[in-house]
Amino acid sequence: MTVEQSPLERFSNQKQQQQPPLLNVEKDAALSPTAGVIDLTNDGGEKEDDLKKAIALSLKEHEKVLGGQVSMEDQDISRVVEASLAESKAVGTKRKRGEVWQDPLNPHDRKRNGDWPVGLKNVGNTCWFSAVIQSLFHLPIFRKLVLNYTPQDWNVGSSDSKDQRNLAFMLQLRKLFALLACSRRKYVDPSRALEEFKEAFPDSSGTDSQQDVSEFTHKLLEWLEDAFKLNSYQQITGDNSESMMEGPDQNPMLNLFYGHYLSEGQNEGRMFRNEETFGQYPLQVNGFSNIHESLEAAMAQEIESCNVMTKSGQESWFTRLPPVLLFELSRFQFNQQLGRPEKIHNKLEFPEIMYMDRYMEQNKTTTRAIREQVRKLKEERDRFQSQLEKYLNYGSGPKKVPLCDALQYTLDFAESRKLVEENSSEDVEMASPASVSSIGGDSPNSPNKVSSMEIVNSSNVSSELDASSTSSIVNSQQINHISEDIVPSPQHISDMELKVFQACLKRWRKEIESNVKNLQENINNIDNTIKEIYNDSSLQKKPYRLHAVLVHEGQAASGHYWAYVYCPKRKLWLKFNDVSVSEATWSDLQRDSMGGHHYASAYCLLYVDELRPELFYECREFEIGPEYLYTLPEDLQVYVDQDNAAFLEETERWDCEQNRKKDSSTMTGGDGDCTIIGEKRIVLYDSTNTSRFDNAHFEHSAPHVEKRAEHQASLKRVNFTETDCQSSSLFSQFEGDASHFENISPLKQSTGHFYNGLSMEHAALVHRQTLGRVEAFNPRPNQTNQQAFDELLRQETTNLRRLSRMPLSDDLRLQHIGIYIVLNSTSPDVYLTWSVLEQFLVPELDEFPKGRIVKEAAIQKLDAFRRSLKEDHFLIYGRWHQEYQIFRNVVALFVSGVSHYHDNCFTSALDIFIQCCQLNASLWKLHGSRRGLEPKLLEHYRRITCLN
Repeated sequence: MTVEQSPLERFSNQKQQQQPPLLNVEKDAALSPTAGVIDLTNDGGEKEDDLKKAIALSLKEHEKVLGGQVSMEDQDISRVVEASLAESKAVGTKRKRGEVWQDPLNPHDRKRNGDWPVGLKNVGNTCWFSAVIQSLFHLPIFRKLVLNYTPQDWNVGSSDSKDQRNLAFMLQLRKLFALLACSRRKYVDPSRALEEFKEAFPDSSGTDSQQDVSEFTHKLLEWLEDAFKLNSYQQITGDNSESMMEGPDQNPMLNLFYGHYLSEGQNEGRMFRNEETFGQYPLQVNGFSNIHESLEAAMAQEIESCNVMTKSGQESWFTRLPPVLLFELSRFQFNQQLGRPEKIHNKLEFPEIMYMDRYMEQNKTTTRAIREQVRKLKEERDRFQSQLEKYLNYGSGPKKVPLCDALQYTLDFAESRKLVEENSSEDVEMASPASVSSIGGDSPNSPNKVSSMEIVNSSNVSSELDASSTSSIVNSQQINHISEDIVPSPQHISDMELKVFQACLKRWRKEIESNVKNLQENINNIDNTIKEIYNDSSLQKKPYRLHAVLVHEGQAASGHYWAYVYCPKRKLWLKFNDVSVSEATWSDLQRDSMGGHHYASAYCLLYVDELRPELFYECREFEIGPEYLYTLPEDLQVYVDQDNAAFLEETERWDCEQNRKKDSSTMTGGDGDCTIIGEKRIVLYDSTNTSRFDNAHFEHSAPHVEKRAEHQASLKRVNFTETDCQSSSLFSQFEGDASHFENISPLKQSTGHFYNGLSMEHAALVHRQTLGRVEAFNPRPNQTNQQAFDELLRQETTNLRRLSRMPLSDDLRLQHIGIYIVLNSTSPDVYLTWSVLEQFLVPELDEFPKGRIVKEAAIQKLDAFRRSLKEDHFLIYGRWHQEYQIFRNVVALFVSGVSHYHDNCFTSALDIFIQCCQLNASLWKLHGSRRGLEPKLLEHYRRITCLN
């Protein structure tokens, strides 16, 4: 019966047959039973772990790498391990990498940290998707194009299945980009976009196959190119995008990612000249140390010709470079013996700033001259290198050594004669006559006391000693002692010969060391000259900055992908590894991307034109962060709002459930009926959205928890976001009783730059949002300050109208007086515009230049606006501010009354609720259901307070 060996066992047996047995204490200890046995025949789930242990042990023994490259033996081990993993997979062992990410139960662990970038969930071997999407999403111009994509009619289906596929994919990609921009989650699920994209790989073998990054990127750009057709492009971009996306093509994706190059040369005596289009530019890794060497070889290459007498070759020159330049690094080769591709782990360096001038068609004359100089310098370097090799690898046999070392070994051999004589004389003085006579040689007067002849005589002596056991033991000890002290040395050398020999060898060695040093210096000088030869100002006019690096760790058939993306806003590198987004340094990127030391290396490089600010700095209308939700198209605003509301609901349900568990002995309630949660905090809970008043604190006692539970079913849903309560004075003024209600003076009509205190107070409530709007807004290059402000004003009023249309469960009236006016006025346009204009007069805008420009434009606009109004408009607008102030006081009184009620201060609470009901009734008399709070809710609290 024959037992089939695993690939790792076959590899180990081959190595043992090729190498002689050596005594290695560490190796024996590592493989001893006490060190732990690694079972590679186990069919269970631990087989992959055992293989990893075997890999680590093998790599530990072979971790010496020359020149920063992965050794050949390491690559052999990798091939064997990969084969073993494939066999393990065939018998049912699942690969751990690429498993579906399991969401933490606590939603707070999935909450986004401010405006920190959002990750992408790995839904099963989809890290390749995450790496590419994150790299493109964080390219602002690309993000803008995707988010603004609006076909002529989403509902009109095309008979072409290809068009339908592209539209469906773009719909899901827009939603995914919107979530990445403004979601409140730490990471989002890309499953819907992936489902649409599965058609791109119909031959994919399920979810266990790892897609190649370059293949996916190529397919993605192809779909985007098809989706952005001329009729859609003119509709989505407008006038501004034409200046941003100048190019020969009208498709923005073609202009963004595709360039043109000219190929010219000679093939078997025939000249040719062709102009072609390129997208992802492939570069070879094997045989090159940096990206410029690989690109030079790709741009100028020889053509194999049947006619050896005719020289054939071609040169390629870029005629137009795209704003985004993608380099695809070919890090795999097909192994004929194993019958499958394998990954190349060699090191390939690339810079942060890459100048492309040398490859441009207009610079080909200069570049050809420099290439000729480089060619001559390389020939000279090869000549020096050849001479150096003769010194470093000297010898006529198969084994070669450095010549300096050979001379030093020869000198050591010659000088060893004197050392042997000194040791021999000491041995003669210390030895007994019997011992000396028993080992004696030809002549007692011979100067060579210990020589090769003595070794021969010692064998004769040992054979004679067999007759006597005692003398045999003594003499065998002496023989062993002599054999241990034997040093190879010349038999006869005189002092004069030794001096001459020493002088010659030392002089030769010194000369050779000098020659080697000179050769090495010449080689280094030539390398530095070649390295600096393109550092000319005339060839540094087209800088491309590294934007993203797509990294693969593993082998050709499997592995893991992540991406490094540069963030200009934060001026640092970010590492996107599925759900994790973390800061990184240039050193981290070099270690993981350039290869040579680990099994991680870059597969794709994205460079962006440094001289095209529209790629980043002029596309900030789509900034990243939940606070920039208003910048999205309206359909995406609704989509992200719904997703954020669902996440907020999940978070509040979790909080309510956790507090219910903590207070299980005293607190009861069902889903959506929790009124008070947390410690010292009041929450008005809603089944779809719950918000907190952080400024209203209280301590709830056990006897009143049950009372709250009894009345929860009768409570109406009242919800305000935490950003609504920005003024702590609004709530602190009612801490004692209701007698401190602020008397509001009527608004007086004014002229010039005098504005009523109430209007400026209400404008100050949203000063943070105002500063965010101003900082995020970027006018178009051809706009005047007033035109730019008009566009900003339009965006803000549109956003307030959108917020006013939010579901009833989200009460946003406290966020802005404009929302209150839109909800309660039959003709709100004038007063909404008026309130927004006053919003841009807050003093904080004077603190930075852009804010001062906006404020000046707002003053001019408001002056012209006020002059166009009638006296009735001033009176009505003043009443809106008075009414809004009463509404804010009603809310503050209600929150303060609830706090006093749960603090057992029933007398103060009753006074506050009475005052609150009176003020609220004055608002309801104005015939508007959204002018105040629900009267039944206030009356309920007033009634239960009276009962206590």
